[in-house]
Amino acid sequence: MSRSRDISAGTTRDIYTYTATSGQTTFSGADDSSSTLSYTAGKINVYLNGTRLSAADYTATNGTSVVLAAGVSSGDTLDIEVFGIFSIANVGEGGGAIYVNNESITTSYTIASGQNGFSVGPVTIESGVTITISDGQRWVIL
Repeated sequence: MSRSRDISAGTTRDIYTYTATSGQTTFSGADDSSSTLSYTAGKINVYLNGTRLSAADYTATNGTSVVLAAGVSSGDTLDIEVFGIFSIANVGEGGGAIYVNNESITTSYTIASGQNGFSVGPVTIESGVTITISDGQRWVIL
């Protein structure tokens, strides 16, 4: 997972996974986990059966679908890795700071190997949203 070096802004990462039908070229809407694809053009990576595709192999310009240059086989897996930006509100006097997070998690998220995370509760995870924590990592809710 990528993170910004700037403490006031960072990068989010979501992965949408689709299982293809024979000859399928367009991937949009709900993925295999019922999460609806949404992205900013130019801020995605696309993987077919684990191999990263070059930008020439697909079109992704409208924020809601990815169109492959060639159809794929039934059962192939297409992963769409989406990057976004989040900001942390910093408030405080004399060098102090308050970090603010939303009470509701609306996008699936993975805490990758080598990273940990925290939230301040109460925290609600919306229906259909999955939080994945890699083995040996931690997510703490205070």
